Amino acid sequence: MKNLLNSKRGYGIIIVILFMTVMFVLFAVYFKMQSAHSFLYSKHVRRSVASNLAEGVLNCIIAELDANRTFATHWNYDAKDTYTFKSPVKSRETSLGPIPNFKIGGVKNGIYYGSSDYGTFKAKFAPCFGGFENPKTKTLSESSMYTKAEIAVKTEAGKTSKDEPVCIKLSAILERRFPSAEHALYDGEVLDIGALGPYNSSPNEIRRARLYGHHSIFFTSKGAGDHGTELFEIEKIETPGMIRVTSDTDVKFSDNTSTVLCPENDSLNITAFNSFEGYLIDGTHGAHSIKLNRIPKERLLNYVQTYKKSSGVYIDSSTLPESEYRNPYDPQTKYYDLDFGEYRLTSEGEKLGSDDPKCIKEKNGEKIVVYSKVPLRIWGSPDKSITIYSEKDIVIAGDYNQKHSTRQVYKDNRYLDYATRIYNGKYNHKVGSLIMTEGRIIIDYSDPSLFAKNEIKPYFLWKLAESMNPYSQKIAGEIKTALAPPDPSERTAIFGVEENIDATGKLIPRLGTIAFLYNFPEVDEGGSYNANMEDLIAFFTPGTPKSIFPIKNTQGREELIEIIKDACRTNGDLTLAEQDEIFNFAWQKALEDRKEAPDEKCAIMEIIPHLFKDAAKDHRDGLFIPEMTINSFLISSEKRSSIWRQGNNSNKAMDEIGNVGDKKYIKPPGFIILRIYGGYARIGRKEPSYFISGEHTTKTGVLRRIVWDNTNLTNQDYRPLEQPVTHNVLTISETLITEKEYEEFSGKE
Repeated sequence: MKNLLNSKRGYGIIIVILFMTVMFVLFAVYFKMQSAHSFLYSKHVRRSVASNLAEGVLNCIIAELDANRTFATHWNYDAKDTYTFKSPVKSRETSLGPIPNFKIGGVKNGIYYGSSDYGTFKAKFAPCFGGFENPKTKTLSESSMYTKAEIAVKTEAGKTSKDEPVCIKLSAILERRFPSAEHALYDGEVLDIGALGPYNSSPNEIRRARLYGHHSIFFTSKGAGDHGTELFEIEKIETPGMIRVTSDTDVKFSDNTSTVLCPENDSLNITAFNSFEGYLIDGTHGAHSIKLNRIPKERLLNYVQTYKKSSGVYIDSSTLPESEYRNPYDPQTKYYDLDFGEYRLTSEGEKLGSDDPKCIKEKNGEKIVVYSKVPLRIWGSPDKSITIYSEKDIVIAGDYNQKHSTRQVYKDNRYLDYATRIYNGKYNHKVGSLIMTEGRIIIDYSDPSLFAKNEIKPYFLWKLAESMNPYSQKIAGEIKTALAPPDPSERTAIFGVEENIDATGKLIPRLGTIAFLYNFPEVDEGGSYNANMEDLIAFFTPGTPKSIFPIKNTQGREELIEIIKDACRTNGDLTLAEQDEIFNFAWQKALEDRKEAPDEKCAIMEIIPHLFKDAAKDHRDGLFIPEMTINSFLISSEKRSSIWRQGNNSNKAMDEIGNVGDKKYIKPPGFIILRIYGGYARIGRKEPSYFISGEHTTKTGVLRRIVWDNTNLTNQDYRPLEQPVTHNVLTISETLITEKEYEEFSGKE
């Protein structure tokens, strides 16, 4: 029994020992697993820190490129053959200011380097070389829009003495975009197509363009009677937000596919939405942000200061005299006028020299950059490619950047495209132009004298000749062709008498008034005189049924009639020089009348409805619809602050002024054309300083046309020097690398 008890005690000790051994093994395994888990966790955190640091560096690179798009560590990246960075930059300072917890050293021997509290980094980036242009896109320049970036990061954050640093390499392709140059309409907030209306006779048209709204795009109308909008040759309709349709809209894309956008297939109906292979995209179908955050004012100011002797123009309140003009929505603000006069890049104009403002024409550079501290009011035709920037509002008050003799014959009565294309440069029609402001761009068509002179002149001369009693319908037609040809440069003299004589020995009349004044130069009164002069005098006399161009000042009106009589009596004709003298004198007297009493009874306003009525009969002749033409890309910065009702609603007030109250010079069905040949971009970043109620902005009488112009992308000789740019990440990838690979990351080819 005793032996048996001793044996059982021995088994108990063995069991306890075995149990303790098992527990020891379990605890050892547990602590080993805990140690491994802590190690893995620590390494994962350091990897995350490294990734965040690399993305921070990528954002610094984007900021460098936004500030100066030529900034790079190498001249180019060969994306075609060797896939390597070429020609390293020896040294370059950063363009960025201080960044908390970040230190940037700039570029040295092809490496963009620096550090943060969590590690160090090295990077190289350069524009891709070897790309091809996509023949399907006219609004993008693919061969120069991509940048290759490689970033190496080493972080030791949270590392113990036993741990190795975590190193990663980030590779990215950046996409460079010029929102204002690529889009006909770009809005940093909401793009509402319906705001362009109303179009009572036919739909509005937008051609050859991209459309972008950062938050959303609305296809609407301006209420009853508005025919909405049709889109043709559209390369992209894009918003990171949603596309909303309340008015059916016909769309034809640049690949000739077509659709009708309607409420049943917009972003609210995801299953019915069709992206048409990327031509129409919203936030749920692949759209990405092309947000233009700001205008690079620092770079513009630096350029103006650096090149102030050749092409930089700085404007403040001492540069120009203060304008009498006041913005009725912001009456306390003082403006300064920039009148560019005529387009002098012609054979005749070169002999006269530039008539641009003195502060601009005295510069000898081929391209001009203007930096203004004060609000500007501009019109006329610059004689050099120009970039205009203002820290304040810019009012465009009349025709801007178009030769006055441009042939404004349209292809059809929709008044979208001219029958002949207009070109940049010497002996052509315009120069490259970009207008940018930290405030609003206001289009003011309240004064037709600043935009309708070139349309009024041929009509004035023709109607004046009609008042001189043509002897037949055939002669009347010949006179119209001579004075109002489709090409204004082909205007000719008119003859009041034939070369043959009648039975009395007098030259046979063609125009009764001219013939009478020529054949009887000494007669200034009597029945025959009154009969021949009646319609001519009525043409300029206010309040008469046949008044077309009423001059209120009696003395001025009588002086004008004497000038006409003297011209007719000289040779029995009206030469080009005599026509110009008559019109210019009449125009000056009309301006004086308007200054004294600016209402719809002034000659320049009185003639507008008459001109529209006759010009609308045939879009192919030389009588042109009154048109305010702006050949430029426009960029404003303020958020919208105006009466604005979404949907099919007429209460949408554009940033415009004119044709209201006692200054309303045209009423439906008449209209003027407001034509922007370029593009309109609204960044929508800055807070507005005043509200546009619509009180001083017409709801009718304006036919708006926006036509995209490719020359800011393709015309090297005449496109503006500056163009706001934004960069986006197109592709991105990340891999772990060794510490040795990090150290070997260099800028060498």
